[in-house]
Amino acid sequence: MRGSAFSGIDREKILGLKTLIIGEAGSGKTRALAELLERLVAEGHARDMVVIDLAPPRMGKIGGTITEYIKLPNEAAYLRPSLVYAPRTQACNMDDVIRYAKHNAENARLLFKQYMEKPRPLLAINDLTIFLHAGELDELLNIIKISRTFIGTAYYGSSLAEDYGSGISLREKLLVEELKHHMDRVVML
Repeated sequence: MRGSAFSGIDREKILGLKTLIIGEAGSGKTRALAELLERLVAEGHARDMVVIDLAPPRMGKIGGTITEYIKLPNEAAYLRPSLVYAPRTQACNMDDVIRYAKHNAENARLLFKQYMEKPRPLLAINDLTIFLHAGELDELLNIIKISRTFIGTAYYGSSLAEDYGSGISLREKLLVEELKHHMDRVVML
């Protein structure tokens, strides 16, 4: 992808490190991840790769999947739930937010289990905060530790703060702050 907004990390080592890309909604996190994956595929790492895509469908400038930016080769494993909610955007009340967040976490757990059954050295997770709305950080850290190389994206901002009093926005922020301590590199977009 030419003209990358994320070219700074292209000159740095990715393999063997845990990297977290964070930023506001619409800041280019998914695009940045896609660019890194494209580079790794070009370097011959497709067979080593599992991509877990937890992003909700695009709604304006919010959401969107990796496959909107890159066509992964068949050798790379691409795992995605059949349905992903954007809890704060799609909900009309606190009960909806909580129900959507729990649904997303359960579906993510199923994909995490698939990864743990057949791990590969390179793990990428797009929009891991979708899991953290209702899932536990330790669950996420357990699968990250299995990988040799990890690259993930996480929402970290204020534009999606309204959560109908459910508490998922604060939970998300606190868990991302904790997750940052487990990374070799954190890139803020």
